[in-house]
Amino acid sequence: MGWRDLLDEAVGQVDATGHLLKGVALQPVAGLAGGSRAISALLRGEGLDAATRKGAETVEAYEGLGGGPYTDVGRARLEGLGQNIKKGGEWATQNVPGVSQASNAWDQYAQSNPGVAAAGLGLLDVGPAGRGKKAAAAAEKAAARISEKAAQSAKTTLRQDVEAAAAAATPEAPYIQTSSTTTGNLLPRGQGMYDPSTPQKALSRIGREGQFTPRMEALMENPRAKKALDTLIAKGFEINPELADWYGTYPLKQAFSNEWGGDDQWRRFLAQMGSPSQRNPVPQQNRMGSVLWNWDVQGRLADPKVRLLTNKLREQGVTEGPGALALPEGYGSLAQTAIFDRAAQMAQGVPLEQVLDYKKKLGSFDENLAGNMHPVTVDVNATKAPVMMSEDPAWLKTLLVEKDDSGKVTGKHTPRADYASGKLSMADALKRPGLWANAPEGSEYAGLERMWQDASRRSGVEPAQGQALGWYGSADISALKSPPEQYIQNIERLVRERAAATGKRPMEVLTDFLRGKGHLAVGGGAAAALAGALQEEEKGMQ
Repeated sequence: MGWRDLLDEAVGQVDATGHLLKGVALQPVAGLAGGSRAISALLRGEGLDAATRKGAETVEAYEGLGGGPYTDVGRARLEGLGQNIKKGGEWATQNVPGVSQASNAWDQYAQSNPGVAAAGLGLLDVGPAGRGKKAAAAAEKAAARISEKAAQSAKTTLRQDVEAAAAAATPEAPYIQTSSTTTGNLLPRGQGMYDPSTPQKALSRIGREGQFTPRMEALMENPRAKKALDTLIAKGFEINPELADWYGTYPLKQAFSNEWGGDDQWRRFLAQMGSPSQRNPVPQQNRMGSVLWNWDVQGRLADPKVRLLTNKLREQGVTEGPGALALPEGYGSLAQTAIFDRAAQMAQGVPLEQVLDYKKKLGSFDENLAGNMHPVTVDVNATKAPVMMSEDPAWLKTLLVEKDDSGKVTGKHTPRADYASGKLSMADALKRPGLWANAPEGSEYAGLERMWQDASRRSGVEPAQGQALGWYGSADISALKSPPEQYIQNIERLVRERAAATGKRPMEVLTDFLRGKGHLAVGGGAAAALAGALQEEEKGMQ
């Protein structure tokens, strides 16, 4: 019986998983890998048709590449163990007991040791946090029905392999470059997305909890607002369940540590990369942050008198030099001066807690990127979505000033007064996100944070994960322009774009970026067009 037949006969999530595991364990790697991807899709609720199609794609990809575990799932697993994909078959032969004695290496080993092989290709580690936890649990239960001993052996073997690979990593070969320059992971995934040593803690907030403004009290009790958060998180799951791990930077930290070592440098790097999130979509944020990190490492921000070279300074006759630094063409933003000033302060040794306000957005964003999932980054999207869905006019702006690209005022509006006078209807107000509050005021931050924390727990994820999912789930409400990808996936994409623009290898670009010897900006053109197209209400995740 082929695995397509197994899928067709399978009924119910856990039963389908067990049925598939039993069937694919009897097949060589092509079927095992195809079943693995099919199970992942099935457990994420994508349905039998989608699962069958994705499984077929994996089998076809494997058969086109030849022997060895060259599948998407197998590749990710081997990369996570710190092994080069090109040597996957050789690694299995040398390191997995029993493979070297098999005439057909991995295929025969997969058939005789299905539990370990299934884990090696991802069958026992399915999905992200939240819904993925339930998926993984279902997979483990099904595997246990096949062979409890094999499943336990698989987990033990994988853990040992991960530890051995981590111990063997060197500054010369800290992570893996795939055989492709356009796909696959440049950063390791095998040890998870979050640093287990990061303390999970609440951050201090303005005011005392429970003493909120009247509009905040009303929002917290508004059933439409509560339902909105649940809906947005669910929509984020539908877009891509892996977005729950948007803040997972542990793979980036592993690569960074091989270049630098030490948590202080890592936190400064994260802060330089995260600070430009103010009024920037994620790709623009990371490109600008990479330039600031480069300037920091090169000592170009060390002078307390250093300034960002703006158009206003150019009009005054100031030219670029040691005391006046210009961002690459197309990477300016409405908040560029504030971003630059923070970067300079951090480069000059000012403690992060004095540069970033950990009572509000930027500090919370920094903590989330470091792996603390308890605080919530209550950014523009996290504010606009619930307040707009509440339809409470108290959250309309009292004054909206519109400006063109040069900063010239083009119009002024008074949304709240216009609504009170009947000039503005609620239906029209809901069509324009810019009319609504961009951010909470004072103690309102703590109130919105609590709402997101409660909604995240109802959805089975951590608070920061719920906010990340809701961020993408609210894209149609807030005119979001950032693509649906994890933070480190965006880093990897920008690395490849920079590599294509410079003719360098992706891993060379990545290493230079982490060391502060290069950056991820690609100059004008598309970047300049993107910056010019930003709407007033478009912001990054900060």
